[in-house]
Amino acid sequence: MKYYKNDPTGDVFAYEADGSQDADILPGLRPMTAEEIHAHLNPPPAPAPVPQTITRAQGRLVLYRAGLWPAVQAFVAGITDPDEAFEADAALNHTTDWERSSPFLRRAALALGLDDAALDALFTEAAKIVP
Repeated sequence: MKYYKNDPTGDVFAYEADGSQDADILPGLRPMTAEEIHAHLNPPPAPAPVPQTITRAQGRLVLYRAGLWPAVQAFVAGITDPDEAFEADAALNHTTDWERSSPFLRRAALALGLDDAALDALFTEAAKIVP
């Protein structure tokens, strides 16, 4: 096969190597290099999806192993509003699972200085833990 690329769109076109389709090669396409063809035919594997749910035990263990458990406890202890404190305790200590989209988890992550990538990494690592 002969491979051609439309640089503005990134589209790739393949034509028979024997020249039988040369008349069909669209104007504006450029031949691809051997390296580009290899990369096109062998794309890197897609990253594994980030788990959206982990068990409470997995969450607590990954936070402990990452050295973040004391900071989480301090964050919860520092909540002065009784309703928010009750909700934080319920989310942290009395749920079966922790959801990646949890409002409490988002507030806690922000307070701990964790961005989305760090939170994703923690959820990914937690999902590997078998308590």
